[in-house]
Amino acid sequence: MPWNETSAVDLRREFVTLARCEDVNIRGLCRRFGISAKTGYKLLKRFAQGDIEALTDRSRRPCRVRIKPIWHWSSLYLICAPSALPGEVANWQSD
Repeated sequence: MPWNETSAVDLRREFVTLARCEDVNIRGLCRRFGISAKTGYKLLKRFAQGDIEALTDRSRRPCRVRIKPIWHWSSLYLICAPSALPGEVANWQSD
């Protein structure tokens, strides 16, 4: 007897099909499929917004990434400081 191969999309489709029947306990169905109630309601919401194609895997990449500045005050000081000629030392003291 060969093993039955099922994909995640097939299991999600089966979950949504069973959850849309009348008088079904959603939390009990979630326990049966081994998912949390939060995930079960999320799948139902995604299906309501789209169709079967909405149950496919989505990218986990964040929509926005906060970019941290790569400079520091010391590097800003080096950029703004007047450069001395090679062999000279800059005189920062005022006379």
